Amino acid sequence: FDEALKITPRFKVEYTDIDFEERIDNIGEVPLPDYDTINYQPSLEGVYRQNFCDSPYTLIVGSYIAYLYIDGDGDGDESAASDFSDQSWIARNSVALEAPIGELPYLDALTLRPGVSRVDFHGAARDGFGFNNFYEFGVDLVSRDLFQEVFAEVGFNASYIYEREVQGWRFGVFGSFI
Repeated sequence: FDEALKITPRFKVEYTDIDFEERIDNIGEVPLPDYDTINYQPSLEGVYRQNFCDSPYTLIVGSYIAYLYIDGDGDGDESAASDFSDQSWIARNSVALEAPIGELPYLDALTLRPGVSRVDFHGAARDGFGFNNFYEFGVDLVSRDLFQEVFAEVGFNASYIYEREVQGWRFGVFGSFI
């Protein structure tokens, strides 16, 4: 595939703010406690990259499977039951468009990568949420020049999470190992 297909170990640390709602017959939507979590995700990612002819844009189709360790805190709820820690695993499939955005001091180039993903979860996460997946609409800001001796790329991610029962935001930093 001439460098088009790569499989890479990754690590991501992420802050998530999740708002739950549940629909109860004859009552309507009932808000549940909001949760803030810190997620730690070691993963293995497979990515196929295809450049558009002579343009600087690259289409990226990728999947990863990740072990997920979650440390959570229920907003505004002081009960011990609102705090939790758990372990699970997720599978994420995504499509993104990568575009260079220019050079900054101390960095040769930065890349912007907007995309959409479907995240399927298994184990404790599926049991806790009571549903199987959600969608993410996000953007990565990526550098391939930081910590080159260890990482192929380092970046920052912001994304909006959506599913009928849950909406929220995620912010994280990640690194793809060489």
